[in-house]
Parts: sequence; C-alpha cells; structure tokens
Amino acid sequence: MGFISNQWLNRGQGLRRRRYAPVSVRVVCDQPGDAWSLTNEVKLEFTARRSNGEFQSLHLTQTEIDAAVDVVMDAASAEARERMLKRLRLSAAEADAIGEAIVAAMSAKARERVLVRFLKVLTHARFLRVLAFDLRARVKLPKKP
Repeated sequence: MGFISNQWLNRGQGLRRRRYAPVSVRVVCDQPGDAWSLTNEVKLEFTARRSNGEFQSLHLTQTEIDAAVDVVMDAASAEARERMLKRLRLSAAEADAIGEAIVAAMSAKARERVLVRFLKVLTHARFLRVLAFDLRARVKLPKKP
C-alpha cells in the first residue's frame, strides 16, 4: 500500500505540517491506451485509490519515466531487478557487446567492485554455471573424430 497527500500542497507547506497528512491508498500502475493519453503522449499512469473509492492519478510521459528509472531501479528488490533484466530479452551477442563496452569504460577498481558484487549476489552454484557458460562460449573445443 502506498500513500498520497490528502490535498495539493504549496512548495513551502511541507507534507506533515498544518494538518496535511498522507492517507493510505492502493496504488496501481498501467500503460494507458485511451485517446487523451495518446494525444498527450502519456506512457504510464499511476492510480492511487482510497478505500472509499476516491482516487488520484499521476500521468507520466516518456521523459518523466526516463528520469525516474534510476531511482526506481535503486529502490527495487533484487528479485524485481532480475525480472527487469529478463524482460530486456537481450541476445547473447547484444549482452556481450553491452557488457564489453561497460567493462572497457570502467577503471580496474570499478571492475573489482562489480566482481565482488556478483560474488555476493550469486550463489556458488549459479556463479559456477555462469562461468562454465562463458567458458564454453569463449573456447571452442575440437570435435571428436
């Protein structure tokens, strides 16, 4: 459950001053397809609905979504980040090209931090499977006669 202010607030009022308190809401996110959204280039809509049926909507354009992605990804759980990676559906060649470009731009210290992070996140078995897959992709064994 999320929260939304119960009134529009001015810049200087502050959210928890002067009797303005967040109210409990259920938040739903959708990709709208109605005429108004298409005309106004709305790509994402959050609807915050109170238990009494009242609601407020937040409509985001691509620019606003792109600006929020880093914050959302940083706040997301490891499971949610993994789902996001799966949804990208990169081919192995695309993933390799992106990975190589990122790693090439990193300092040695940054590469070490990434490796340490992978070691903390992946189980030993999964890490070994990733290494084995990478090794098979890099080393072509001769076929048996």
